[in-house]
Amino acid sequence: MMYSFYFFNLPYKLSGYDYFAKAIGITFIPALSIYFTPMDKIKSQFIAKWIYIILFSIAIINLFPYKLPINYGRSSGILKIYPIIFGHIGTTLSLFSLYFYVYPCYNLLKTKGVLNILINSISFLVGIMIIIVSGSRGPFLSLLGGIFLFVFFNRKLLLKNMSLKFKIIFPILNIGIVWGVLKFYKSSFLERSMSFFQGTDQSSSIRLDLWRISFEKFIENPMVGNTFLLEYFWNSKTSMMHPHNFLIEAFYTLGIVGGVIFLVICFLAIKISFKLIVTSNYSWISLYFIQYLFFSFVSSSIYQNYKFWIAVAFLFSIKNYLLKDKQNFKIK
Repeated sequence: MMYSFYFFNLPYKLSGYDYFAKAIGITFIPALSIYFTPMDKIKSQFIAKWIYIILFSIAIINLFPYKLPINYGRSSGILKIYPIIFGHIGTTLSLFSLYFYVYPCYNLLKTKGVLNILINSISFLVGIMIIIVSGSRGPFLSLLGGIFLFVFFNRKLLLKNMSLKFKIIFPILNIGIVWGVLKFYKSSFLERSMSFFQGTDQSSSIRLDLWRISFEKFIENPMVGNTFLLEYFWNSKTSMMHPHNFLIEAFYTLGIVGGVIFLVICFLAIKISFKLIVTSNYSWISLYFIQYLFFSFVSSSIYQNYKFWIAVAFLFSIKNYLLKDKQNFKIK
């Protein structure tokens, strides 16, 4: 950032101090504090339960008021936040519901059997409803990625817990809920998804342009990198935008050395998350990381996505704790 403001005279929306304060105060310091927090003092299931409760409460409050402001196809309910952030609330809720379904001994009421299936099925579906109401595709992509990896690594346990009736009824119920939400809330989720595959989506075209420009700028200055934001001409004016892809942003902004360092961090975090995803205590942290890993390929920025970096810090901190405690945690 300091390099960008010192060497490049570009029309940044904010001052250098504002960008720097956001990166340090919102992203770097919280992640660093998580990394150095003694994991033996942390009750991970307690945290997971309260995240689940808070997200489910937010979902209910925002989905079922008397008047829901969703006249334009995308909404964050009664919250004044970006729809994509609202969509990620739904993604996290659905993924946590899946976690508590597989590991019922850690859920809020310690329910098992039919009651556990019912509670977590409802919260899972509510999470999907949130994503649809938000009209955001990034959260949906993150949900699909999280579900696929969680099911793949926990497939034996899932098959053991899942009855034949549930395997048949739940997908049908999902389809019915999705269709009903699309119609009732007049969400643009389906239209925006179809426009992506048809090649008519404007936001996808902008992302492809940003990726192309990032690559061209990287080729021009591969060693030390470039500005942390791109100059992009859009809507008859010049805007400063990030590339909407962490990997591209890392190499474009930080050059080869910084890009490789970021790549190594991500690779190690992925290996740790795959190891933890089959553990009852920490599987939810892996899911949280996977959610924002997938999201990092299509949106947000390295310097401001604090949720991604908090998840990464959690993974490395847990790994250090388990190795120090001599628990079986060899990353091969």
